Amino acid sequence: MSSQNVELEGLRKLKNGALLSLISQILIILVIIAVYSLSYLFILLGISSASSSSGLPSTLSFATGGIGMSVIIFPLVSLILEILGIVMLRSGYGKLKDLGKDVGMGKLGGTLFLIGLIVTILTPIVVLLLGTLVMNSITTSSITSPNASSISSTENNITLAIIIIFYSAAILGTTLILIGEILLGIGTYRVGDEYNEGTTRVGGTLIAIPIISFIGYMFAYYGLSKIINKLSLTNYPTPIMAQNPVQLIQQPSYGQQLQQTYVNQFSQIGQGVIKSNGYAQLTLYSPTTAVIASAQIQGTSLVSNNINPVFLNPGNNDIVINFGNLPNLIKGNQYIITLYISTNGNLTTINSIAYYQD
Repeated sequence: MSSQNVELEGLRKLKNGALLSLISQILIILVIIAVYSLSYLFILLGISSASSSSGLPSTLSFATGGIGMSVIIFPLVSLILEILGIVMLRSGYGKLKDLGKDVGMGKLGGTLFLIGLIVTILTPIVVLLLGTLVMNSITTSSITSPNASSISSTENNITLAIIIIFYSAAILGTTLILIGEILLGIGTYRVGDEYNEGTTRVGGTLIAIPIISFIGYMFAYYGLSKIINKLSLTNYPTPIMAQNPVQLIQQPSYGQQLQQTYVNQFSQIGQGVIKSNGYAQLTLYSPTTAVIASAQIQGTSLVSNNINPVFLNPGNNDIVINFGNLPNLIKGNQYIITLYISTNGNLTTINSIAYYQD
């Protein structure tokens, strides 16, 4: 599978995960509304039962039963959707991280969130089951034992231990979920940063605020859709090695005609720098919205599509390219970095100058 396909798959997983998490949180909001409605209906039911009016109690009873069922079913459905959503988000972050994107916080957040859910749900159940078994055993022993005070003290100690473990698990699980939610928001923000997409950045910021995270997932879903649509229109080229490092390569992508309109309008601002850690820094002027598909240091085999941001906006754009290990570059030498830029589905190649330094 090509890197572009992996990238699109990762982004689609993030989009679908955001949608599932959004639906899950909306269901929880509906449950909260249902609980308040149920309380109100119980009050009305009590009042109507005390009065002599006919028909009203049965109507209220039917409504109460319907809302009561939703209070039971919705949380279960919400939990399932939340787990599926977080699993998909974690997988999406993982795929982008494997491509060199700085979104590892999102994957870590998904892991912590899932652990928090497991701790919150399973630990109290296990503790209560074990506590019940132990208490039953003590009750059975008390029938044959004359030392009632000792047995009573043991029961109190076990009850106290169960309460402590129960609340400790709840606090630990809730803490992990909150931290996970914040890290998921940071991961989403960094996705928006990687692709220069503002709506996704806003979504990530809101996701990191648990009480309004559902709004963040709405923004994230919309922003990720925009990123996917843009990338789907981009064909990643296979760079061609230039025999002459100063040669300007112009290669149409998959038979498409190169738009000469933009060739002379894209321009480098100042001079770029290639650092010994493998990162190149450039400033590029773009006359239009475009996508940097990949970059190559001419005269070498160094090619990268780990570029931040990958989307160019009209105006000056500060670009960072990660070429990884740089074994053959000479300190102080000037190198030409060819950028493969997609504009409206057509490929343009632009040369830029950068100096290698420590």
